[in-house]
Amino acid sequence: MNNIDYTLALRQMTDHLVAEAAALEPYDALVWAGYPACAFQVWPDAAAVGRGLEASPIRRALISHTVGGMHDATAGNQALAALLEALPGGYGVMTLVPETAHDEPVVERRIAVALRRGMRAARILPKSHRYTLKTPGVDRLLEALEARRVPLFIPIGQTDWNEIGTLALAHAGLAILVESAGHHEYLNMRAALPWLEKAANLLVPTNRQFLAGGLELLVERLGPERVLFASGQPIEDPWSTLALLVKSRLPEAARRLIAHGNLERLLEAVVVEDSEE
Repeated sequence: MNNIDYTLALRQMTDHLVAEAAALEPYDALVWAGYPACAFQVWPDAAAVGRGLEASPIRRALISHTVGGMHDATAGNQALAALLEALPGGYGVMTLVPETAHDEPVVERRIAVALRRGMRAARILPKSHRYTLKTPGVDRLLEALEARRVPLFIPIGQTDWNEIGTLALAHAGLAILVESAGHHEYLNMRAALPWLEKAANLLVPTNRQFLAGGLELLVERLGPERVLFASGQPIEDPWSTLALLVKSRLPEAARRLIAHGNLERLLEAVVVEDSEE
């Protein structure tokens, strides 16, 4: 029998995978901080975020806060702003809700304040916050984001492809990142691909994209410029997404665009005013 040291072989394979991943300089578009949702693990503060990132090849991240979705958008943004103060150079994702007829029209100011506090993208959660994308006030919110070129995250579980696609066509200058686009895999891709091909401003973060060959399919149909590395860590295992990218059959140039180039381009385009509140 061959005297193979399987422990050593596994360690060497793991080290090689980590080195390959680090060479792509991944910039994670979806990292969660805040309070645990159910029994899921979440990094509670800036120190935990820093330790978590240092323990992986993913050293840069766009951070979301659980309070914005689980409880209240304003409280979530305040908590995220405080966390970002302790993470020099870090960026976050603000949570927004549309104004109603009785609200003071301050969505533009809220976005400006969030941008000055280190947020460079936004998220809306229609189901969690009890509205739809057809609710009056949504268009004004989207127009404000579009004017500042702020990318917008929308989880597919919060709406559906018909609503997202219609919205994307109406706001062609707004980059819309459809979270968990591969969730339910084959069935969801059948609904997603027609809209993704029709609306060029729909982008696909890679979280929950577990379909074998899914990244290659998206790049073949959309191009590498519309796919962004996102893991959903620490709630989700970052390697479930990162390993698919590292070991994909895509050319290195495409893998580097997905790993960090596309997100860098989006964030650099955001218009941030320097004036005080």
